[in-house]
Amino acid sequence: MGLFKPLVGAAQQERSSSVEPSDRLLTPANALTAARPVLAVKAAQMLLAGEKGVGAVVAVMAATDMEGSAARYIDQRWPESGLGTSTKGAKADKYADAAALLTVAGAALLAPRVSVPGKLAVGTILLQEGYKTAWAGVRAAQYARETGQLLEIPVDHEGKEAMAEKFVALESAVLTGDTDNRMLRASFGGAALAFAGIGSWRGEKVRHGYEQIFTGLLHEHNAQIAELVAPNALPQAKQQTA
Repeated sequence: MGLFKPLVGAAQQERSSSVEPSDRLLTPANALTAARPVLAVKAAQMLLAGEKGVGAVVAVMAATDMEGSAARYIDQRWPESGLGTSTKGAKADKYADAAALLTVAGAALLAPRVSVPGKLAVGTILLQEGYKTAWAGVRAAQYARETGQLLEIPVDHEGKEAMAEKFVALESAVLTGDTDNRMLRASFGGAALAFAGIGSWRGEKVRHGYEQIFTGLLHEHNAQIAELVAPNALPQAKQQTA
């Protein structure tokens, strides 16, 4: 595992709560989730305009990804409030992550102040995230076509770890445009490339695991259909024989 294993692992342990997730839309955690794409748009505007100080906006944007911990803290302190974990927030989190990452990375790729190593890093992130998004769309459509149901694969701890590494890569790439110091720009660019490579490799590893889960779910569905069809097929076969 990687650098963010302790943080992600701690968050996973916190999830063993006896409080049932609510159906509320307006909760503090969901507000943090909704703020992530908004901050991403602001960061993208600053990047394209060649402004400095984007690193602070991206850092705040990444910090909103701690909404899960905030929700679980509320569950522990005020378990009857219904303002902690929610089913809607859990579903929206992964989409907010992808939207924010792709928005800022796309802008960083075109930003006039971001260094070449920084742009290579965000290009790596865009390639892997773009491929993952396309894969998810194709598999979701296939699953809906064959089963008539929505494909729901929960994000595991390694998936969250990969996303954290990509956010660090993105932050490092953006910071190359926040300074004119050559040594700092080189250091941030190198860090961006390293984290982008690790995060993208881990992201592909996670996607491969999701592919296996998808295949298993589809096989399970087909097996259930076969069990339902088989008893009805036997009387028909007897009638044809008679």
